[in-house]
Formats: sequence, structure tokens, C-alpha cells
Amino acid sequence: MNRVRPGDPLIIKAEDWNQIVDIVNRSDSGPNTFRDGNGVQNRSRAGGDGIKVQVVDFKDDYLECEFFDEFKDVADGRVDVAKPWMLRRTPFDGETIDYRGQSISYVYTSDRERTATGATSETQVMTADYYVGESLTVIPVRTGVELPDGSLAVWEDINTCGRFWAQEA
Repeated sequence: MNRVRPGDPLIIKAEDWNQIVDIVNRSDSGPNTFRDGNGVQNRSRAGGDGIKVQVVDFKDDYLECEFFDEFKDVADGRVDVAKPWMLRRTPFDGETIDYRGQSISYVYTSDRERTATGATSETQVMTADYYVGESLTVIPVRTGVELPDGSLAVWEDINTCGRFWAQEA
């Protein structure tokens, strides 16, 4: 894969694209292996079909994370990771969605809590909730999630723990 130069026309920032290129170029033997800058094989960093990051902070549609090497127990650069579509706030907050004839309206009170109103009304929470220090597997993908600097998030959590919305007990 080829790196890009600052100023090249892209829908993502050159530095984000170059992070992806560097990871792909250092990998060998398929998606489950990764060679760090010293040529040492590291199966953790690749994390199956993605790479490992560690959660630092939470936002409505994305998570602030750091690339993380579990074997070295060190952070290796900051990255913003889009939440899975169904866990993002922006597509649903203040919207009414028709689910096969049943309309449900959503109003969010935070990035992890919302009220869903259809035939009845219920408070829903994200379960399991994200936590600081959590290890996630992420993949490079076009997310459409806009970041504060106007660029788009190019990594997305693949939701290996099966997070979704549940009625608050």
C-alpha cells in the first residue's frame, strides 16, 4: 500500500490514512499477525480481523482510544473510533423510526441513556457500557462519523461484546 502526502485529496486526513497503511504494510501471514517496528511478531495487535485499542474517553458517536500493545502494556498513539451504528446518538436522537409498522421515537439524555417511546415509553441504557481501559477490536471502515476537527472517523468498534440497548431495570 502507498502512503499519501499532506494535501493529497482524501475524505480522511492523510495522517489517519497513513496509520492504516503502516499497519497493513507491517502485517504478514494474514490478519492474525502483526510485526512491530522491530520485526517482532505480535498476534495481539491484529486482533483477528482488526487491531486492538484501549478506551480513554466517551463521546456521543465515537470513543477516544489509544492503539494498544497488550504484550508490552504500552499505548502506541491516539485514535478516534466510531461506535457501531445502532449505538450512535446522532442517527436516532429526536428521530422516529418505523420498525415494520411500529413507530418508536428516541430522545437521548446522554451517550449511554435514552428514552424510547412507542405504544409505551421506557428508559433504555447501553449494556454492557463502555469503560475506560477497556480493550476493543476495531477495523478500518468508512463510518460517516464526524470528528471535532471536521474529519471522519476511519476506525469502528466491531462490538465483540454484543452491546445493545436494554430497558433500565
